Amino acid sequence: MPLVDGNGIKVETNAGTDYVFLCAKPGMFPAATITFECTVGAVVMRGERTRLWFRQPGSIAAHDEILKRSAAPEGSSTK
Repeated sequence: MPLVDGNGIKVETNAGTDYVFLCAKPGMFPAATITFECTVGAVVMRGERTRLWFRQPGSIAAHDEILKRSAAPEGSSTK
């Protein structure tokens, strides 16, 4: 099921529910119980377990879980 103006998708299977987001530029994208403020990320829900993932600065939240990442200081490496 497409979400947030085509910037995300919700996939439901017998294993659980996944939300995947891919946006050209950062923005705030609310979708169901998920809030996404970055360019690439995923929420993987398996039973009562929820995993949040993203690489760029921003935040992602699902239910009562929130994950935030600040921008690296200029000139530093994130590898």
